[in-house]
Amino acid sequence: MASIKELLEYLVQHRTSFNAEVFLWFEELITKLTFLQTTADKFAIQLRHLFSLTPKAEDNTELQERIKTAAGWFGAEIKTLTDIIVQSPAVTDSAMHAKEYNEQLKEVFVLLSQQSFLLGGFTGKFDVEVYHRRKKAFVTPAFNVNAYAGASDRKVELAHPALYYQLKKLSDTICARRNVPIYYVASSKTLEEMTLYLPQTAEELQQISGFGKAKVEAYGTDVLSIIQECCAENGLVSAMAIKEPKKKRKEPKKDTKTESLRLYNEGKAISDIAKERNLSVQTVEGHLAHYVQTGAIEIDTLISKEKIALIEPELKNYTGTAITPIKEKLGSSISFGEIKLVQAWLNRTLETEKQLK
Repeated sequence: MASIKELLEYLVQHRTSFNAEVFLWFEELITKLTFLQTTADKFAIQLRHLFSLTPKAEDNTELQERIKTAAGWFGAEIKTLTDIIVQSPAVTDSAMHAKEYNEQLKEVFVLLSQQSFLLGGFTGKFDVEVYHRRKKAFVTPAFNVNAYAGASDRKVELAHPALYYQLKKLSDTICARRNVPIYYVASSKTLEEMTLYLPQTAEELQQISGFGKAKVEAYGTDVLSIIQECCAENGLVSAMAIKEPKKKRKEPKKDTKTESLRLYNEGKAISDIAKERNLSVQTVEGHLAHYVQTGAIEIDTLISKEKIALIEPELKNYTGTAITPIKEKLGSSISFGEIKLVQAWLNRTLETEKQLK
């Protein structure tokens, strides 16, 4: 108990650096440990009395059976405690506090795991040599608790901490049973929303972030039962009305050039397409130039033959990449978009000629 009390003192000392739910979790852990320690102390008194009544404990079959039964019970209780420890909900954005927390909690975990291992090997017979052999054979189980969440993690004030912890306990139990990561059923954000908005029906629960139709069908009954019981006991009601609707999956963006082509094929003028799509005329001309180069649009449906005749020779004789010099030479009567349209048409013509050779 000394190690666990030291860890509790550390948590209290640095309360503002840790999330709220770790204190509720720790309270349950302390309660279970205290109960186990109290029971062990009482049993120790009974053992001393029983040992005083018999000259040789190894000859007392009744005493051996009683101790064997007690060993099984204590072993199972300790295993429950180690299971709770590995589900630690602690979160801190301080690497230093996380390191201290992780190390102290692991020390408690190792001590309890060793006791559970030793009790698991007790057959009822008293053999010091067997005890030491088993103690030497103990291997520390994997301990993956890490309270460090990084500086980007949020700390939130929970509306109903006790409810949050009940829901997290349910989630952790399901995850442990299915041997999946602890966030599989419900992430912290999901639990926070459940606690804040208190959904009362499957339809409302489905509006909680990270809890879609499949999870509602699989775990919804148990989740709603806990929430509804909490609401009934505390006179609470659903707050889903104030929750923003769940963001729908974004539809794939329409290809902007394709959309301009669609409107053009409907017979709309370039200026009308630009106005409807809130784009510049030059941008729409650039979209359509793409389809001129692919052959989907004929150049003379977009620009007069007279303008083509003005632009074409300038482009053919030009070796640069930017079209600004051509625009300056042709003057204000010709737009950048029109030059790009003719340029696309010429590129298409060159590609066609190459294919025919």
